[in-house]
Amino acid sequence: MEPWSSKPKDRLHPNTYMFNFHNLLLAPVQNNTYICFQVEERKYNSPKAYYWGVFRNQPSHLHQVYPEEPLHAEQRFLSWFYDTLLSPHGDYFVTWYMSWSPCFECAEEVVSFLGEHENVSLRMSASRLYKRDDQDQQEGLRLLDQAGVEVAMMSPEDFKYCWDNYVDNRGRSFTYWKGIRGNYYAQDHTLDKILCRG
Repeated sequence: MEPWSSKPKDRLHPNTYMFNFHNLLLAPVQNNTYICFQVEERKYNSPKAYYWGVFRNQPSHLHQVYPEEPLHAEQRFLSWFYDTLLSPHGDYFVTWYMSWSPCFECAEEVVSFLGEHENVSLRMSASRLYKRDDQDQQEGLRLLDQAGVEVAMMSPEDFKYCWDNYVDNRGRSFTYWKGIRGNYYAQDHTLDKILCRG
């Protein structure tokens, strides 16, 4: 399998989306992180511009072919965004729909990036919590929250939105899987506890 280029993909295959974004409470074989993103750009005296697409992590088995450390989906987005769109003359409102919440290292990188670029705001919604019982991963989510990132779990309506906008669905309607809403509520409750909400 070749790595994705540095540019985002337009859409996901339906099977790829359904497998990787299924909001199971335990998902030991879903090893890839995908980010479906939208960027709203507002530049002075210019109409709003929108950019969207999909990034995924570089598979670890490519590490032996490409000697650099495989990049996570978050790192790939930030690199592309910095090289392609970012300007000091605009404001950027970024939305991520993620198959997994960020790991601690990526959370730190995102917080650092946002600290250096105050004209960028980020909202992220995850299908599943990455290593939700791990203290480091929980601390990463708290760092994001404290940095002003809107951190949430993907609702059933978010899954449908992604299906309609980021999946090559060939006109097929989204089918809500069994447990989608119950799993959302359970993971949202866990996230609230991690972030000490309410």
